[in-house]
Amino acid sequence: MNATLSDCRCAIHDSTSPFVPPEASDDQGLPPCYIDHLPADATTFAVEYENIQECFLGGGWAAQLTAARGCLTRQNPSQPAVFLLGDSHARSLKEGLEAATYKEVLPAMWYGDANADRLREIQGILQEEVRAGDVIWWVNRMGGEGGGQTAMDPSDMAQFEAGANLLYSLPVVQSGAAKLVIVEDWPTLGGSSSSTRGEASLCHLKHNLGVFPTACTVSYAAIQAGRAAALGVINTMAGKPGVYVFNAASYFCPQGVCDYNVPGRAASAYFDYGHLNPFGSHYLWPFMCNFMKTNGLH
Repeated sequence: MNATLSDCRCAIHDSTSPFVPPEASDDQGLPPCYIDHLPADATTFAVEYENIQECFLGGGWAAQLTAARGCLTRQNPSQPAVFLLGDSHARSLKEGLEAATYKEVLPAMWYGDANADRLREIQGILQEEVRAGDVIWWVNRMGGEGGGQTAMDPSDMAQFEAGANLLYSLPVVQSGAAKLVIVEDWPTLGGSSSSTRGEASLCHLKHNLGVFPTACTVSYAAIQAGRAAALGVINTMAGKPGVYVFNAASYFCPQGVCDYNVPGRAASAYFDYGHLNPFGSHYLWPFMCNFMKTNGLH
């Protein structure tokens, strides 16, 4: 029997989180523990909050490897853990994932794509640290620079495919002792290139002022069409034992339309054109909790 959202109670255990939602039900079709009012420190929700998170790896490779080893070493060696690997979109998902699981979340995240070259650098660390009972979550942007409905260029696509295969090649994943979750990324609205960033920023500003739907809405069908090649990789990976796909995109596009707000609420889910703020990240947590319960990954 599949788990329901009501099976997933609040699991927020970090007192440094921007907010601790009260217990709530999903009687309106909304996730339990979701809130739609601003906290006292509303500025937390309007800035690139995840840049201050630990384990956002930068600097030279030597420094990154040193940091990665610390970030990917569990505090309790006897307990299974969740490894969160990815780019800035993984940073956006981190708080929601931490709320969705009681397991320790061990992140290693980069600005820019978490591609095969970067994963290859930490492959040795992963081989040492990932063990039976662990789950790897991999989050990497799936849209091109023109926005979520445009395809990645061929070189980025090749790196995306190689990254998925590299993680699956870990012996502990190959054996089925550890599992791999690939996240189908949420929509990028507007675009991240210099020619579209201004438009997306204006849409986001208007949304924050209560003007929505915005001019940057995109259809779920257009998002999926632009991701056809990446979805082909994901679907191939999903056919392998021990690999699961969490479709984050579907939760942000009710009735097939994707916009900045948390579905059913006026609160913005994004702080810019494609990165979730804490509202957006926490909006996903009960769906991730349900996903993990349903697939035996909790």
